[in-house]
Amino acid sequence: MSQNAIAIISVTCISAVLGTFGVIDFQTTRSISRIENLGGGVRYDTGWGATVCEWVYLDDTDATDTDMKYVRYLWPRIGVSLRNTKITDNGLQELHGLPLSEIDLTGTKVTPAGIKELRQTLPYTHCQIKFQP
Repeated sequence: MSQNAIAIISVTCISAVLGTFGVIDFQTTRSISRIENLGGGVRYDTGWGATVCEWVYLDDTDATDTDMKYVRYLWPRIGVSLRNTKITDNGLQELHGLPLSEIDLTGTKVTPAGIKELRQTLPYTHCQIKFQP
């Protein structure tokens, strides 16, 4: 293989990697901005050389099922607090499969059936789900 071909392949690979990270950064920024614009917040950890979302808080905001895609994109590793929001069983589907250990659904419009379905998809069986309609 010629040096010219190697150079072209190298530049292509580097561009693909940088482009991927640029898209990820944009989507993360967009998700955090949406959550903050609703009046919520995001707690993250920057240890180990990477930024990891730990918690998403949307308590007492006008968050709806549509906004849950932003929570899912951030992939929180510890918990999600949705106290007193307009989230329903449909919005809970965005939490399916997330590695959460705590979810607060107090004052939401979810049902016991929606919580049961959610619990069946969570990887951690010890996840604490708080709920009072």
